[in-house]
Amino acid sequence: MKSPKTRSRSFNEANSYRFKVFEEIIQSPVVDICVLRDLSWNGIPAKFRSTTWQILLGYLPSNTLRRESTLKRKRNEYNNFATCHSETNRLSMTAKEHTILHQVQADIPRTKSHVLSIENGRLQLHLERLLYVWAIRHSASGYVQGMNDLALVFFTVLLENHLYENHAGFCFDDISDELLQEVEADTYWCLDGMISKIHDHYIPDQPGIQRMNFRLKELIKRYDSSLFQHLEEQDIEISHFSSSWMNCLFVRELPLNCLLRTWDTYLSENLGGFDDFHVYVCAAFLCHFSSEMKTMEYESLCLFLCNMPTKNLMGNEVELFLSQAYVLKCMYSEVVDRLTVPLSYLRRRSCDLVASLL
Repeated sequence: MKSPKTRSRSFNEANSYRFKVFEEIIQSPVVDICVLRDLSWNGIPAKFRSTTWQILLGYLPSNTLRRESTLKRKRNEYNNFATCHSETNRLSMTAKEHTILHQVQADIPRTKSHVLSIENGRLQLHLERLLYVWAIRHSASGYVQGMNDLALVFFTVLLENHLYENHAGFCFDDISDELLQEVEADTYWCLDGMISKIHDHYIPDQPGIQRMNFRLKELIKRYDSSLFQHLEEQDIEISHFSSSWMNCLFVRELPLNCLLRTWDTYLSENLGGFDDFHVYVCAAFLCHFSSEMKTMEYESLCLFLCNMPTKNLMGNEVELFLSQAYVLKCMYSEVVDRLTVPLSYLRRRSCDLVASLL
């Protein structure tokens, strides 16, 4: 067995190697997306996370020579959107637009903040504008509670990247308006790219989230039947607590470093990360606490499931959950992916889902 010192040296050497590989890929004339996805599955070094996420989301082109012009064009495009919906135009808002703005303004103070202070007025203004603009430009879904949490994650990662490059401390008041405007625009497009992959999470009745809840229930039934039976006996419906996991994608359950590590894998999964693989990660979390939950009765179970002990997780623990999720996917994907959500389930759960997210 290797000594702790030897293991530490091996770990540092592996990290140093991964850093160099990421650096070579990101700086290559044309990024090989398949190679980048494979490498990102096991985590992205902080320095390259912002650029990698933007490439995997389709915002930044794989051709490095086109990135600067693309950023300029897309930021100008967003700024034009924002100008059309600025304060000066709010007198001409429709009743629906006023309702959307009110919903956004009400949710922003409740946004889960890991690093940035959500009480900061400048930050609130930038989040409010980008979420409102997104909702107006996507009328089929509009704004849905939970988008504010997702947006702040992107805002944090993109802003940290700028500060990392400039070796600046994280003092929000010292950040220029110009930089914040750029981060706002980039956050808009990253959020847009993400939601485009899970669009049915945000249309009326949220069928995507209901499908994920149904698959999680069926997965637990197959993999941990004794836990499933215990939940049934205690009259615990999985969707009553898992809907927030599906809606906010663990933003409210995980510390930032673990959340970002998890999203690295989701983004590397291309179309299925936030919709498909997330279900297996949720199952891995539940099954990890299976023995403990099987000793609890209804009230204790409800409290435990609504406040899962995941907020103090370490990075190596999340690695184990992701590995277990991969094993579960290999074991059950052929069965779970073929599952069709019964119409009766959708009808029965629509009201429960809406109520659980309020």
